[in-house]
Amino acid sequence: MVKIWWGLLGATLLGISSAFMVKTLRHKPAEPALPLMGDMPAFALTDQSGRAVTQNDLKGKTWVVDFIYTTCPDQCPMLSRHMEGLQGLLPKESTIQLVSISVDPTHDTPAVLAQYAKRYHADPSHWRFLTGRPETIQRLQAGLKLAPPNNSPGEKTIDHSSRLILVDAQARVRGYYDATENKDVQRLVKDLSGLSK
Repeated sequence: MVKIWWGLLGATLLGISSAFMVKTLRHKPAEPALPLMGDMPAFALTDQSGRAVTQNDLKGKTWVVDFIYTTCPDQCPMLSRHMEGLQGLLPKESTIQLVSISVDPTHDTPAVLAQYAKRYHADPSHWRFLTGRPETIQRLQAGLKLAPPNNSPGEKTIDHSSRLILVDAQARVRGYYDATENKDVQRLVKDLSGLSK
């Protein structure tokens, strides 16, 4: 009788151990945490509806930032199409914010940005277009380690970054993504999803 009992106990433990091993092997390792790459610099800008916006207005939300200008002939339309695509992935109740900052604030007034926003079907509750004092925007780009725009007199185009920037709810930079690389944009979607959970 004792031998039978020990046999049953052994079989039970073997079954539990096997189930545990299967579960452990099937469990995927946790994704590595996104690095902390610095804080979003302080700013005070104006959105496409004329409202003042600071970095504190976006705290508590996950956001994606890009730098564009409305008369840009090449990479800005590409950046804005990526942002439009991201917007299309967001549920209506999402707190994720998309933020496009003009590097040509002299031309890109709130009214001009509002027209540009319509071109990309921007929902103002999810996607803000910001403008302001040139020195504020230059300081912001420098704080984000982006090259300042080349806005020489007579230039028809302005050099600026083609990167998308992921910022967490504590206004900390968590990633830079090259908008010209599809794999980088896909990585942004994945990281944005993980960070916003």
